[in-house]
Parts: sequence; C-alpha cells; structure tokens
Amino acid sequence: MHTIEHGIAGNEIARLYGVFNGTCNYILTRMAEEGLTYQQALLEARELGGYAEADPTYDVQGIDAAIKLVILANAVWGMKKSLADVDIIGIDRVTTSAIALAESEDQTIRLIGEIDPPMRSSASPPPVLYQSPILLWSVIPSMR
Repeated sequence: MHTIEHGIAGNEIARLYGVFNGTCNYILTRMAEEGLTYQQALLEARELGGYAEADPTYDVQGIDAAIKLVILANAVWGMKKSLADVDIIGIDRVTTSAIALAESEDQTIRLIGEIDPPMRSSASPPPVLYQSPILLWSVIPSMR
C-alpha cells in the first residue's frame, strides 16, 4: 500500500492484476510440477506448515484474493466496493487434466486477481501464458 500511495505518486494506475495468494500459488505449482491432485497438493501444503491454514477455505475458494482486491480498489481508486462486487472462482475444482491441458498449450493455471475499473473485479484461475511477466515475477519460485 505504501508503494501505491507514495512510490508512484503522479502516475495513473489504470489496472491492477497479479497473484494475490501464496497458498493457491503453491498448490497449483505442485500440481503442475509433480502431477499431484488438488487434494494431494493441499495436504502437502498443510503438512509443510506455513503454506496452508488449518482451514484453507478462504484461500482456495479465492475469497482471500478477493478481499485484497476490494481493499486495493477502495484505496487506489476511492471506490466503495465489497466482496459482492468481485467475481470469485477458487482453485478447488482445478483438476490434473486442466493443468495438463494448459501445459499442452504452453500455459499454466494461476489464481489471478484483477481490477480493471470501472468494470467488475475478479479472482479466478485462468490459464496464463508461461511467458507472461506476472509468471516470471510472481509465480515460478525459481525465477524470483
């Protein structure tokens, strides 16, 4: 928030998008890299500690990312948004088949949060090109 409020003063922010949830990112990465099912990756995230909450519902259903989008929309653009204004689709229904299909097209699946005023905001897991700057910056741990 500090960077948005002070670091880019004088610039106009037209759109925000990115990976807003580390738990989802971890689960989807493990599904893609190791061929784990959603349930297996979630169990691993819980067992490793720190990756998944005891109740990861808000994370995996996209609610955590949506809350962050509401905060940003209200802070950056002075909107009066609530969760009802965000289209939310979580990752809990992503299958290994969906991951494989995305990979066959040189894409991956990530939970992407997006605010594109004045349109609605969304938190959903669309396929994203591997070459996307957001992947190189936020998604692939070895590229950080």
